[in-house]
Amino acid sequence: MNCKEAIILLGPYITGDLESKSYENFALEAHLRTCKACAVEYVEFKETIKFINDNKAEFTEAFKNVENKEAAANMRKIRIIRFVVKISVAACLFIGISL
Repeated sequence: MNCKEAIILLGPYITGDLESKSYENFALEAHLRTCKACAVEYVEFKETIKFINDNKAEFTEAFKNVENKEAAANMRKIRIIRFVVKISVAACLFIGISL
């Protein structure tokens, strides 16, 4: 197994989605024992996943806040577009009546 293949399998390995008796599982474990760089990536990735899981409520709330802000921004854009359309229609009617 090369480093690229190992890195791809780290997520499923850490979350338990990689079958424990599969070839990939055994090959990844062997690679992690022999490759210092991938072993460091494994530890950092595992710590990151643990941090996210430990703070899941805070992350969920933060994403809700972002979604709410995006929704509000989209509504402002829609209001501006509607206003521009109304002004454009009024200008066209005024020009048409004037001619």
